[in-house]
Amino acid sequence: LYQYYKQSLGLVITRVEDRVGVAPLPAWGAADLGQPAGAGVGFVERLGFDQDNQPAEYSRTWFNPNRARYTARMQ
Repeated sequence: LYQYYKQSLGLVITRVEDRVGVAPLPAWGAADLGQPAGAGVGFVERLGFDQDNQPAEYSRTWFNPNRARYTARMQ
């Protein structure tokens, strides 16, 4: 995705900040994660900054820590 941003949009994500914790699972994601709506599951909130140090990307990710492990790399 970051390569697309750079090549197609001229947007370079130079740094990201991830906050990892636990949050209630939204009802729309419950079936996919095999957990009931409202269950506390792994949660990642990401804020990415561009070459001008301006916020340029925001995402939220819920995950079942019994099925997946969160890993982030930016090179």
